[in-house]
Amino acid sequence: MTKLRSSFEDNGLGISPENLLAIQRNLSSGKYVQKGRIGLQNVNARIKLFFGDEYGIDIQSEQSKFTRIILRLPYQTTKGA
Repeated sequence: MTKLRSSFEDNGLGISPENLLAIQRNLSSGKYVQKGRIGLQNVNARIKLFFGDEYGIDIQSEQSKFTRIILRLPYQTTKGA
């Protein structure tokens, strides 16, 4: 199956290295580690549950420069479309 990779980026304040590491750990663990602020974790868990572990959300950031969210989903074309 073909993979769709969408990237969303801003040039804002970015995320501190400590917070970025915590977010990345939470996304990779698949567990709701922190109460509140679970939107990314929830969406990532649902994508993985529905499509498999090779799909989901990645986040990259450099403080004072950018934040980038990468969304990996399966992509299936329809014959004749």
